[in-house]
Amino acid sequence: MIKRLLIPLAAILAALLPFQTALAIDDPTSISIEDVRAYDGVLSTDDLLLVVEYNIVYGSTPTETINQAFLGRFKIGTTEYASVEPFAYNNKGYGRGVFSLYWTKTQKEADSIEFNNPNAEAYTVTFQGKVGVFPGTAPSTSTGTIDWRDSTNTTQELFNHIQALANAFQNDAGWSSNIPLISTSASITKLEAKGEDYFANAVPGLGSMIPSIFTYGRTIPDDTMDVHDKGFEKEVDQFWASDGNWVDQRFTNLSETFRMPKAVITSFLSLFIIAGVVWGCAKLMENTDQAWEFGLMTTAVTLPLLTAVNWMPMGVTMSVALFALLGIGWTLFLRRAGG
Repeated sequence: MIKRLLIPLAAILAALLPFQTALAIDDPTSISIEDVRAYDGVLSTDDLLLVVEYNIVYGSTPTETINQAFLGRFKIGTTEYASVEPFAYNNKGYGRGVFSLYWTKTQKEADSIEFNNPNAEAYTVTFQGKVGVFPGTAPSTSTGTIDWRDSTNTTQELFNHIQALANAFQNDAGWSSNIPLISTSASITKLEAKGEDYFANAVPGLGSMIPSIFTYGRTIPDDTMDVHDKGFEKEVDQFWASDGNWVDQRFTNLSETFRMPKAVITSFLSLFIIAGVVWGCAKLMENTDQAWEFGLMTTAVTLPLLTAVNWMPMGVTMSVALFALLGIGWTLFLRRAGG
């Protein structure tokens, strides 16, 4: 009785369970890694990019796309440190194509990967079928040959590489339905729309690595802070440090007596000197129409001199200079335009 009840119950449960389609892809006619190139500093200092060119040949294109069936891997010895699914674009990704592996500086150091492999470790790039997708042993090919490119000319090296790949794929019969990939006009080489679509996905971040090969490239702004030399400022501050120390000491005594910053006292003295020179020069030329204009022009000499001897604060001098430039601009252009 119990057995009779279990049979239909099992049938009902089997009907309710979702069906899962098992992938059973055939082995390719051939599978190979054509080239592996390594680049240093593509997005930031000491990062690492591997660009791997592969060729996988099938008599007839499988139902599964290449990312469903194959995997690119990087190993040191028997330990895997990175893997990626190739981008399925032309002919579902089969035929000739590329995939890439990328490490930031931190990731590279954590994985103990060194550019140029100075210790001759067993770096291996493998291109293989996914386990469980193939009915038997998954097809696989590996190489330990990595072309470490010139790290002093990374941008140009990578540009030339992508240009060569795009031209090679564009002239490959298997890519005939997905061309043009690249073109050159007036000595300017740019990826076409399909080339941008493919290579930007096959090598993520490529638009920032070599923006000049894209029609609309992206660049990472340089956020390095410039450190400006303050040697002149220090020299001005120390103007009275040796032979003229007694002069500076007098101003220090005055600032303590009147309880105000020394810069205020020296600024007032500087303004008095500047005004005296202006007045004196104007008086010398009082019989001319431009006497006061000439007198005011002496400020262009006296103000920088008083700043150089650390009596007039540099900030004040720069502010006066800014207003002077605005006045000159107004005199030369705006006033004439208004007239």
